[in-house]
Amino acid sequence: MTKYIISKKSKKAFLRWCAKGDADYQSAVSYALESLLPIIVEAGFEWVDRTPDGYKVPNFMIDLEKTTQNGVECITFNFDKRKRLKFDLGFKISDPSAEYIRTVIGNLVPRKNKDYSQHWWGASLLSMNKQTAFKKDVDKVAKLLPQIIDFFEVGTVGANIWVS
Repeated sequence: MTKYIISKKSKKAFLRWCAKGDADYQSAVSYALESLLPIIVEAGFEWVDRTPDGYKVPNFMIDLEKTTQNGVECITFNFDKRKRLKFDLGFKISDPSAEYIRTVIGNLVPRKNKDYSQHWWGASLLSMNKQTAFKKDVDKVAKLLPQIIDFFEVGTVGANIWVS
């Protein structure tokens, strides 16, 4: 599917899950991975099999992690498990070395002013051409991804970052 996948177990499980979708779905997911993963991998993140808590990552999700002096930084792609052309992009910073586990959780959203707990990027139910709508949102997310990386590195909350 793409050359940026690092973890062998996650790659196999994700590709097996993705192969259950039709050709349009597979090409859309491939486009998303080829557009978004290089930006994240370039920032030092790696695709992992398990979360920092030790749980196995579900087949329809991709967890990318980087360990820093602040703790474990994680970016998660959550593709729609019913194979609709949608995905959610969340992130968190966990510090397991503290006396209590401190976690900052957030999402990449279109507008910061609204109250979000999650935002699904991709084709809506009303989209006439779902493939085009999905690719358009992937391109938007590719432009907004540096805000997450800046949040991790500098602590700046960008215009499209929602932190809980």
